[in-house]
Amino acid sequence: MCLGSWAGWRSTTVQGRGEERERETLTCERETLISCLSHAPKWRPARKPGVCSDQESDWRFCGLSNVLTWLPASVLFVGIIYAGSRALSRLAIPVFLTLHNAAEVIICGHQKCFRKEKMSPARICSALFLLAAAGCLPFNDAQFDPDGYFWAVIHLFCMGAYKILQKSQKPNALSDIDQQYLNYIFSVVLLAFASHPTGDLLSVLDFPFLYFYRFHGSCCASGFLGFFLMFSTAKLKSLMAPGQCAAWIFFAKVITAGLSILLFDVTLTSATMGCLLLGGLGEALLVFSERKGA
Repeated sequence: MCLGSWAGWRSTTVQGRGEERERETLTCERETLISCLSHAPKWRPARKPGVCSDQESDWRFCGLSNVLTWLPASVLFVGIIYAGSRALSRLAIPVFLTLHNAAEVIICGHQKCFRKEKMSPARICSALFLLAAAGCLPFNDAQFDPDGYFWAVIHLFCMGAYKILQKSQKPNALSDIDQQYLNYIFSVVLLAFASHPTGDLLSVLDFPFLYFYRFHGSCCASGFLGFFLMFSTAKLKSLMAPGQCAAWIFFAKVITAGLSILLFDVTLTSATMGCLLLGGLGEALLVFSERKGA
């Protein structure tokens, strides 16, 4: 979801770490709330054959069981959006995308070591390229920021664990829309309660951009764009084969990275470009392996 909120984060520059932390919390809460309200009418517990009984009591019990089973993934989702937002406030978008794609290494390692699944040579080479690109990037980044990379690592670990839990869910337990709805609801609740222990709630009046209409406008736009990105991705997954959907997502990432270089101040050296291209090659191999497997 953070990928859908870059425009809001890059539109206003925050001075000082205290101000930056407050902006991140406000933006996360606003985006999740807007996205949740946007597609609340579309959510309903799905009655799937073979999953829930036709009786109302069994249906309610099954729905509650599915929701409780999904809660660990919702916790990881909060970590994804929060850590991703912190990382994006300090790292260039092409750098963040390269680190974000390294989550595939965690998924590949889990499938190989724990589930003993067979993998194609292209899939293995893809994971190695992604790992090499993410590992070499901090040593060749001219705009290296330790805090940014710290939050990016947390983001990619949460992303990898989230996808593992998502794939381990029972078939037809919750649809993609249901999962995202629960994620947004849980994010609103958790971020709202976490604002007091972190001190953000008490310092909200000192936030310098609180009364700037551009800040609120960018947050609202970010929330709506994040929802439409999620909804369109879910539609793509339901209408297209996995390989075709992965190709479109890869194409969108390339366009986003290219536009960010033109719109934002990004310093790219030859070594940095090499790492970014290596990461792009790794994801291209991943798309190739999924299309071939399909």
